[in-house]
Amino acid sequence: MIKRLILVFLLLNSSLLYANLDTTGRIGYEFGDSWVKVRLKLADSLRAHTLNSTNIDNSTWAQFYTYGQLGPKFDFYAQASVYTDISNRAFPFHDYQPYNGIAFNQQGSYERTWDWISTLSSYTLNDRIKVFAGLEHIKLGTAQRNGVIMRGNQHNFRPWQDTIRWNHIPAPMLQAGFAMNLGFINYEQWNAQPKYHKALDRYLHAHRLSAQLPGKIEVGLSEVVIYGSTVEAAGSNPNHDTDSLGRTVEWLYALPFVPYFFAEHYLGDRDNMAMALDLSVKTLPNWEFYGEFFLDDSKTPLSMLDDSWWGNKWALSAGLNWQRNYTHFSGEWNFEYTRIEPWVYTHHKGAAYEYTHYGQSLGGDLGPNAQEVFSQYSLSIPQAKLSISAAQVAKDTAFGSKISDLHTPEDPLDKKFLHPASTLRYRELGIEFTLYPTIFLWIGGGIWRYSGDYQGLRSAGQLGIVW
Repeated sequence: MIKRLILVFLLLNSSLLYANLDTTGRIGYEFGDSWVKVRLKLADSLRAHTLNSTNIDNSTWAQFYTYGQLGPKFDFYAQASVYTDISNRAFPFHDYQPYNGIAFNQQGSYERTWDWISTLSSYTLNDRIKVFAGLEHIKLGTAQRNGVIMRGNQHNFRPWQDTIRWNHIPAPMLQAGFAMNLGFINYEQWNAQPKYHKALDRYLHAHRLSAQLPGKIEVGLSEVVIYGSTVEAAGSNPNHDTDSLGRTVEWLYALPFVPYFFAEHYLGDRDNMAMALDLSVKTLPNWEFYGEFFLDDSKTPLSMLDDSWWGNKWALSAGLNWQRNYTHFSGEWNFEYTRIEPWVYTHHKGAAYEYTHYGQSLGGDLGPNAQEVFSQYSLSIPQAKLSISAAQVAKDTAFGSKISDLHTPEDPLDKKFLHPASTLRYRELGIEFTLYPTIFLWIGGGIWRYSGDYQGLRSAGQLGIVW
């Protein structure tokens, strides 16, 4: 009875924990061709899980957001958020190591505080080139739920995240880069610093070349490379090409239009380099077909699907999206399939080369050796939104299913996708809503039911004001 009352309370008084809100600032100042606006937000949320045991978490936070334009060419935004979390579970000590996720401070056994910031500034050099720098997420690809190339700030709850030891929100990344518009061709490049160990440097370079084709078709080709100072103790990694070095920036990767595939060979073939292809087709009215293909590594291009070699590592996310606006409401339907092979995002040279930032995957949050089929329908009116979703997930737990797994010469050379003996499977059904009674207030709620190898309920909610 008590559990039912808690769930009813959540449904009546909550919304999604991290709802996307109108970013319009209510406080502003204009001076000539420049302007600045400010937005303030206060919110409180309540969440309950009955997956492993009955757990109740409460979060209160304040956010300051400012954005504007200084002159006709310089744009900026910045936000800072401060959170206070209270739980019926004791919070552990956090040592501020990035590989343990976003840091927090204990305020007693059952309370913690934490904060985070993001900012991005850009300067338009001319009608073709814009440069930017800041602390922000990087998104590469077209997938709407499971981005397998670089997911940016996409965050989906998974039952194995029912823990307070980790803060599973993706962290922003220090970065600088530029975007170039060449007519129907666009080129973007990022140079960034993902974090693993707070005392050791890591580096990431990414670029994407995209083309706008007839029929509302967009095709993108990307490369990503990661490297850094060795984390493991000298001699602890049995792979013969493992180094024990402090790495600095490889400036060749920072040059525009340099293919990383060839640059890595020039620099000694010692980094974690991946290639990717993404596609968006909007030829039919109201419809979009999209897909991402991430090639982490392969023995040869033609042997990519050969399971006899563990290094044939790839991931795929593809889907359909339908949207239509009616007189008084709009509807949207999304279907997406995701498959991530074993060992994807891992690297045999250790943690400095993993495809991670602050302990989280930069690609699909499912991690290696996983699969998901997902569908969602949403109905919206000007002041409310209702969504119903269903998902079927399979996640292997065998060796090669975690990004931190390290393949050595003594390990088997083949791989097995979703081995029946070690794979966990579950189904997720969810319903969620958001209400906007006024431009200053939002309320909403959501509840999800899990069955299969994970069983239980999860509910999350939020009430907030914005100015």
